[in-house]
Amino acid sequence: LLDEAAERAREILAEQLDAHGDRPLSVDEIEELVEEASREAARWLEERLIAEQTPPAANCAAGPQCGQPARYKQTLHTQLLTIHGQQPVVARYYYCSPCRHGFCPADGVLGIERGRKATRRVRAWMAKYAAQEESFAAVPPLLAELRGLVVSASTVERTTVEVGLALAAANETRTQAAVLAEGAEPGTAARSAPAGAEPSPRPEGTRLYLAMDGTMCPLRDRWRRDGSLGKLVCRYGEAKVGMAFTTGQKEGLDTGIETR
Repeated sequence: LLDEAAERAREILAEQLDAHGDRPLSVDEIEELVEEASREAARWLEERLIAEQTPPAANCAAGPQCGQPARYKQTLHTQLLTIHGQQPVVARYYYCSPCRHGFCPADGVLGIERGRKATRRVRAWMAKYAAQEESFAAVPPLLAELRGLVVSASTVERTTVEVGLALAAANETRTQAAVLAEGAEPGTAARSAPAGAEPSPRPEGTRLYLAMDGTMCPLRDRWRRDGSLGKLVCRYGEAKVGMAFTTGQKEGLDTGIETR
């Protein structure tokens, strides 16, 4: 397989060089040529390795839950988005009658999560860039420019939400584990205090109020009186504001507002 991959890389590079003729190449052209050749060779090698890891065809396969023989139903042809682009995946689908569970052995071998159409690294890229950009629609052009990946804004949005929920659940699990390790009750944060110090009283039933709003305010682009930075441009933009506060109200008497 390595020999075939090397031969394929030589063929791709030869095709790219022949397309430019005998004239000298600039560094930008060399950069683009090497990038296209290496990306195409990597995509070809990845496709071959995926095909070789796919389990061979069989009429029956052991069910992952009960171990009973499951019968072959159909062959599924799907596309998996990797960092090298779309890759075809041929998976045979089996159905286990005793436990009423369908599965594809190729998914288990390749580590493809059920319902996922992209690898973990690609999904991590989508979530990372979506958190940095102003909108989900800004991510697809960025992935296309950097890696040649074709995704939709809806896919980026759905993936980012899934990754965010998974991270939130993982953080909650770690927090609960830390609380249990310190001997505190679940759902309460253990606070460390100096030896011999009295624990600070904790208010019971305190309600935290949150308020959010936006207001338009005049903005001015950078400029200089001598005109070196262009003409004076004034515009309006929205400023986001927020407030969090608690009250000291007891038995209908408002004793003040504590803002933080």
